[in-house]
Amino acid sequence: MPASYEGALNFREVSGLPAAGGRRLRRGLLYRSGTPQLMPEAAARRMGHELGIRLVVDLRQIQEAEREGQGGLAAVKHRRLSAPFFVAAAQQAGSAVPAFRETDPLVPHYVGYLQSSQESVLAMFRALANPEAGPALLHCTAGKDRTGAAMMMLLDAIGVERSCIVADYVAGADEIATVFQTLASLPSYGERLAAMPAEAKNTVPDTAERYLAALDEQFGGIRKWLRDAGLGDNELAALDDRLTELDR
Repeated sequence: MPASYEGALNFREVSGLPAAGGRRLRRGLLYRSGTPQLMPEAAARRMGHELGIRLVVDLRQIQEAEREGQGGLAAVKHRRLSAPFFVAAAQQAGSAVPAFRETDPLVPHYVGYLQSSQESVLAMFRALANPEAGPALLHCTAGKDRTGAAMMMLLDAIGVERSCIVADYVAGADEIATVFQTLASLPSYGERLAAMPAEAKNTVPDTAERYLAALDEQFGGIRKWLRDAGLGDNELAALDDRLTELDR
């Protein structure tokens, strides 16, 4: 039974997935969620104690994170990396809700993170490759788009089987409606969520499959994009070694 923590939206561990070379994703190192701001301090401390979270990668916009905060997680000792994922000219004025395209809103949006948030993507990969990073929590707001794209990039970079990457992307689908209902009461999101295309509120296999295909078609794969952006082979090797192990 997966651990659950009060106020942690769309929270789950990502582990045990098969990867290239007879390897698998290590357990107890990688977690994902939506915004932690609703977690009471007691729940956050329990999470920190039980999971040993030492690194929190916050993919929210800087002003969004400042306005909404970390909730009880702020009282738990950890390193917080602000690595905002955004798409240029896709923000609604006065809101943290992006302006999605009406047609095919998600895949071009996810590709846009690599075009507009290169420094944040590299910072995330470098932080996770650090041998001292410890267990890490990646989160945005709904734990669906920025976190979803980040996790797909990360899992693809370390050679996780694509069917498993797709399965992880859709794993939180049953929680999304509840997550959006919760976000509607928060200042940075509120009524602007209603303007999102219905397709942008879903997590379906087709979105993940086409996004992974777009990484190949537009960039030659995520590992090539990372190398071209400045991530060294030694850093990629460190990422592989830290996050995966032989499947014995």
